[in-house]
Amino acid sequence: MFVFTHIASLLLNGIGSLQKVRCLTLVFGLLLTGIGFPLYAQIEQEFCIDKFPDKIEICVDLEPGEFLDPDGSTSVFDCSLSPSGDFCVKYTPLPLFEGPDTVLIQICKIADPDDCYFLTYIVYVGCIQPDAVNDAANANGTTTIDVTANDWVKCADISGIKIKTNPTHGTAVVSGLNIIYTPDECYNGTDKIIYELINSCGKKDVATVNLTVSANNVAPDAKNDTGTSTDGNQVCVSVLNNDFDADGDAMTINTFGQGTNGVVVKSGNKLCYTPNSGFSGTDVFTYKICDPCNLCDQATVAITVEKLNQPPVANNDEGTTEGDPVCIKVMTNDYDPDGDPIAVTTYTQPIKGSVNYNPSTKEFCFTPTNNCFDYVTTFKYTICDDGSPKLCDEATVTITVNGDNQPPVLKNDNATSDGSTVCINVLANDNDPDGDVLHISNYTQPANGSVVIDPGTKKLCYTPNSGFEGTDSFQYCSCDPCGETSCATVTIIVELPNNPPVANNDEGTTEGDPVCIKVMTNDYDPDGDPIAVTNYGQPSQGTVTYNPLTKELCYDPKDDCYEGVVTFSYTICDNGSPKLCDDAVVTITVINDNIAPDAKNDALESDGSQVCKNVLSNDSDADGDVLSISMYGQGSNGVVIKAGSQLCYTPNAGFEGSDSFTYTVCDDCGLCDQATVTVMVVLPNNPPVANNDEGTTEGDPVCIKVMTNDYDPDGDPIAVTNYGQPSQGTVTYNPLTKELCYDPKDDCYEGVVTFSYTICDNGSPKLCDDAVVTITVINDNIAPDAKNDALESDGSQVCKNVLSNDSDADGDVLSISMYGQGSNGVVIKAGSQLCYTPNAGFEGSDSFTYTVCDDCGLCDQATVTVTVDIPCEPEVLEICADPLIPVTVCPQFCLEDWTIVEVEALFKCGIKLKEKCFIYTALPGQFGSDELIVKACDDFGNCETTIVYVIIGCGGNQPPFAQNDDVTTPQNQEGCLYPMNNDFDPDGDPITIEAISPPANGFIIYDDETGEFCYTPGLGFSGVEIFTYQVCDNKGACTSATITIVVTTDCEEDLFLCTKPLTPIIICPAFCTLNGEVQIIDAETTYNCSIKILPDGCVKYTSLPLFAGQETVTITGCDTNGNCETVTYIIEVSEDCDGEGFGLIPEHKDEIGSETSNKGQSGTPKMQINVSNYINGHVSIAYFVPTETVYRLAVTDMSGRLVYNTTVDASVSGWQPQMNLPTQHLSKGVYLVTITQDNDRANKVSAKFIAF
Repeated sequence: MFVFTHIASLLLNGIGSLQKVRCLTLVFGLLLTGIGFPLYAQIEQEFCIDKFPDKIEICVDLEPGEFLDPDGSTSVFDCSLSPSGDFCVKYTPLPLFEGPDTVLIQICKIADPDDCYFLTYIVYVGCIQPDAVNDAANANGTTTIDVTANDWVKCADISGIKIKTNPTHGTAVVSGLNIIYTPDECYNGTDKIIYELINSCGKKDVATVNLTVSANNVAPDAKNDTGTSTDGNQVCVSVLNNDFDADGDAMTINTFGQGTNGVVVKSGNKLCYTPNSGFSGTDVFTYKICDPCNLCDQATVAITVEKLNQPPVANNDEGTTEGDPVCIKVMTNDYDPDGDPIAVTTYTQPIKGSVNYNPSTKEFCFTPTNNCFDYVTTFKYTICDDGSPKLCDEATVTITVNGDNQPPVLKNDNATSDGSTVCINVLANDNDPDGDVLHISNYTQPANGSVVIDPGTKKLCYTPNSGFEGTDSFQYCSCDPCGETSCATVTIIVELPNNPPVANNDEGTTEGDPVCIKVMTNDYDPDGDPIAVTNYGQPSQGTVTYNPLTKELCYDPKDDCYEGVVTFSYTICDNGSPKLCDDAVVTITVINDNIAPDAKNDALESDGSQVCKNVLSNDSDADGDVLSISMYGQGSNGVVIKAGSQLCYTPNAGFEGSDSFTYTVCDDCGLCDQATVTVMVVLPNNPPVANNDEGTTEGDPVCIKVMTNDYDPDGDPIAVTNYGQPSQGTVTYNPLTKELCYDPKDDCYEGVVTFSYTICDNGSPKLCDDAVVTITVINDNIAPDAKNDALESDGSQVCKNVLSNDSDADGDVLSISMYGQGSNGVVIKAGSQLCYTPNAGFEGSDSFTYTVCDDCGLCDQATVTVTVDIPCEPEVLEICADPLIPVTVCPQFCLEDWTIVEVEALFKCGIKLKEKCFIYTALPGQFGSDELIVKACDDFGNCETTIVYVIIGCGGNQPPFAQNDDVTTPQNQEGCLYPMNNDFDPDGDPITIEAISPPANGFIIYDDETGEFCYTPGLGFSGVEIFTYQVCDNKGACTSATITIVVTTDCEEDLFLCTKPLTPIIICPAFCTLNGEVQIIDAETTYNCSIKILPDGCVKYTSLPLFAGQETVTITGCDTNGNCETVTYIIEVSEDCDGEGFGLIPEHKDEIGSETSNKGQSGTPKMQINVSNYINGHVSIAYFVPTETVYRLAVTDMSGRLVYNTTVDASVSGWQPQMNLPTQHLSKGVYLVTITQDNDRANKVSAKFIAF
C-alpha cells in the first residue's frame, strides 16, 4: 500500500508555484513512498480553456472495483472542482485566474477506500505565458537563427518575435520567426541579442541569443602608381584604382608621404601632387592603404614634372553704331604670357548683322542688317599663339545698335470701271522718309467686287460684281523693311451700258392636265439685268395664266376630252435704261389618254324597310374623272329609285330573302361600265320575357328554376346570362340544372333577401330581359347548454377550458362572452381557458361564474368552483450579491426543526454555513449568475432542498462590506482593535456599528466615538474567543463580521507569514495548549477555496488571482482529550515577499528594523533608523540624521497605503528623541517606516515592524 506524503518544498517549487509546465517532464510536489524509491506522477492529459466562466469536464476510465473520489481530488484552488457523475469532475476556473492549474483526481478501491492513487491532469486557463528559451549560435558573417525552435507555447500560436535589445557588435533584423544577425566587419568575439516571444493571445517572454563571432580577413595588395605634371601644375592620381583586396573589402588611404620636390595632399580617393616652383624632373612619395579590418599595404607613386607652353589671353571687346558699319581692333587688349605672337584664327557670325575680319588692319568690321530698332548682338573670335603645342583662347565682342527708322507715307487713290476689271498702281503716289522700298503688305475686299494683286506689276486689280453699278472702295497697307505700316483707301466708280434681253421659244406636252413651263429658263439678258414676263397671248383651245411667284406660264386645256396642238406667245423685258424687250412662242401638244371607269358590284341588307347606298363609292376611274349614274334597273321583289348619288331599294311588303338590280356608270368623256347590287332582306328580332320568382329556406341553401315561367315571343332559345348578389348570403348558377342557388351563409340570419337575374335569346341582335327573385329565410337556432366546472389549486394559478363540457344542439361554435371574479382570487381569460390565481395566503373554496354564447348570440351561464389547498414547499429565493461583499441568506424549509447541512455553489469556497442561514460571498471578478442548491435536514434524517438564484453585480443600494478582524492578547491582559478600519460601504454611505454579540469568555468595552473595541479575557482563560458585530449604512442595509480574539500563553509561534501571489504556503500550527496527537478540524479565511487541510496536520493557503494585501487564516485543532485551540495567522500577499514568514517580533528586541541609508558625503555620518519592541500597542522609533533640516516620517502598509504622516524639524544633527508610535488602530500586518530628508528626497532610510 502506498502512503501519500505531502512534500512542502516540492509543492512550493513545482505546480504550486505556477511555474511553466512541460508535457511528460513535470516533476510534481507528490512523492509516493512504500516501494523503496521515489515514483513521480505522469500527466494523463492536458486541456486548454478560456477564463471564467468557461469550464471543462475531466473524465477517467475506471478499472473494475474502483471509484472516483471527488472529495479527495484537488487542484491549486480546490473549490474549482465539483462532482459530475460517477466518472467525471467539473473544473471551473476561479474568476480572474489565468495560468496552468494541476488537477489531481483521486481513484480509490471500493473494497478499501483508503487504498487510493492520483491521476494528474493539467488545465491551462486563459492566455498562457510562453517560455522563450536562450539560444546559442556561431556567426562567420550574416547568420540566420531559428530562435523559436526551442521555445515553448501552449494553447496558442506564436504570433511573432521582436528584438528587445540589439547586439553590441552587429545588426539584427527579424525575418518571420528567424533573426538574421550580421556582425560588424572585422569583429571577433562574443555578442548577444535579447528578443521577445509573443503568442497569439498577447502574452510575451524574453530570451537571449548568445553569439560567437569569428572573422577571416586578408590584407589588401597596394600597387605602385605614376603620374605626370605639366608646367608645374598639380596632378592627382587615383592610387586605389590598381590596388586589390581579396575579400572585396572597401580600401581607404590610411597615410601618405611627401615628395622631395613637391607637396602631396589627399582629395577623396586621390593623392594630388604639386611640384615646387621651377622644378622639373621625377619625384616620388609613398602611401599606405587599409581595409575596414585595419590590415594594410604600402606602395610608391612616381611623378614626372614637365614644363609646357602657356595659352594666350583673349579679352572681351565692345562697340556701338547708329545703324552704320563699325570696325574694332579686338587684339588691342589681348596678349600671350610667353610673349608668343598671336593671331585671329576663327570667328563666329552674330545672330543679327554680319562680321568680316581684315587681316591687314587686324580689325573686325560689323555691318547691321537694319536700323529699324535698338538691339545688342555678339560674336566670338579665337586667337592662337605659335607655341608647341599651339594654344588658343576665345573672347566675345558685343555690338550695341541704336535704330532710327520712320513709317512710310501712303495717299488715297481713285479709279473708274465700265463693269470690267481695272488695275491701279496704288504705291505710285506713296513714299518712305527713310528711302526704304515699299511693297503692299495686305489689302481688304470691297463690298461689291473683288481685288487681287498682279504679281508682275504689283498693281491692285478691281473687278466689280456682275451687274453692279455705283461706288465701291477697299483699303491697302504698306510696310517698310523695319515693319512700320501705313494704310490708304482706293475708291472705284462703276458705270455699265444696257443690252436687250433674248427670249427663246419653248415646247410642252400634256395628257389633258394643266401644264406649267418656266419659259425664262432658256432666256437671258446680256448685261445680266433681271428679266420678267410682261405680256402673253391665249391659244385657240384652253387658257394660259402667269404665276409671278414661280415665274411660270401655265396652260389648261379646259377639256379632258380634247387632243391636238396649240400655241401662244409671251414677251420678256429687262430693267435697263432704256427698258428693252423680246418675244418668243410656246407650243403645247395635248394627248387624250382617257380610260373607261370600273364599276364594282354592291351588297345591301334590309330589315324590311328602304335601304340606300352611294353605289359609286366603290367604283373608280383611272383618270380620276368624275363619274355619274347614267341608268339603273329594278329588283324582282322590290322598287329602285335614284336619290342624288344614291340608289334606294324598297322590298315588297312581307318579302324576306335575296334580290338584285343593275346600274351603269359613265365618265365625262362618255366611257361607261355596269355593276350589280344584291339586297338581303332580313326581318327584325323580338326580346324574351322574364317573370319574377319566390322561394323559402330555414337557413339551408335553396335552388330555384327561374326560367320555368320565362319565354321568347319568337320561340328563340333563352339562357341566364347574368345575376346579382343579395345583401345577405351568396347566389350561384348551375348551368346543368339551369337553377339559381341561394346560400344564406349565416345560420343566425332571418329575413327577406332579393336578387335579380338576366335572360337573353340568340336572335340577331341578341335581346334580353331582367326579373327579381325573392327568398324568405327562417331562423330555427337553439341556445347552448353551459355545465358547471370544478378546479383545484396548490396556491398557484390554475387554468381550465371551461367550454370542454358545454354543448350546443345546433353544433355551433361556443365562446366565453363574459366571466366574473372570485371572492379570494383573480380570474383572467387565456384563449379558450379561464385562469384563476388565489390571493396570497388564501386557502379554502372560492367560485366565479361565466357566460357562454353561440354564433347567433344565444347564451347560457355556469359556475366554476375552485378548491385551494397549498402544500408546504421550501422557499425559493432570488438574491443580489456583489463580489467581496458577504450576503447572509436564510431560506425557509417545511421541516419542524432543521439545520442547513450543505450548499452547492459554483465555487464552494464562497459559502459559510450558519445553522439556519449561510453566508454567500461572490469571488473577486465573478460575474453573471450563480445557482445555489441548499440542503437542510432535521434530527431524524429527513431532508429538503431548495434553490437560491444569485444575480452577481445587481446594483442599487449595496450593504456595507464588513471584513473579519482578529487580535492577539496575552493571558489576563486587555486586547484592543478598531474593527471598522477595514470596513467600508461600496456606495460611499456612512456606516456605524449597530449590534454586538457578547463573547463567552470575557467582556467587551466599545467606544462608539472612537470605534475602539477592547476585550478583557476571563481570568486564566487562553484560547480563541469569537464574537460578531453588525455594521449598517444610513439606508438600513447591514452586514455582519466576526472578531477573533486569540488569548495566548507563554507558547509562541510565528503568526505572520508572507507569500507571493498565487504561490502556495504551508502552515503547520504548533497548538501550544494541546497535548498528544492533534487533528485540524477547521481552517477558514475570507475565501475557503484558498484553504486546503492536508492529512499531515498542516494547511495549504493559496491567494486568489489578482489578490494582493493581507489576509487572516484561522486554524482550529483538537487533541484526543477533546481540547481544542484556534490559531490565527496574518498572511501578507506581495510580489516583494521572499517566500518566508516575517515572524513575531520578540519582546524587547530589535526586528528587521535597523537600517542605514546609503546617502552621505565622505566623512559625513549616514542617516540611521531603529524600530524596536512592539510593547503595549506602541512602536518605538529612534533615528539618526546628519544634517540640521526638516525631515518627513511616514508609515505605510505593504500595499503602499499611507497610515501615518508627520514632519520632524531636526534642530540639531545626530540621534533624535525617541518616538512612540501608537498602533492600536492598525490592522494586523507588516508596516514600513520611512524617514526622508525634505530638501533631498533621495536621502531616505526605512525599516519594517509588525502590528498584531
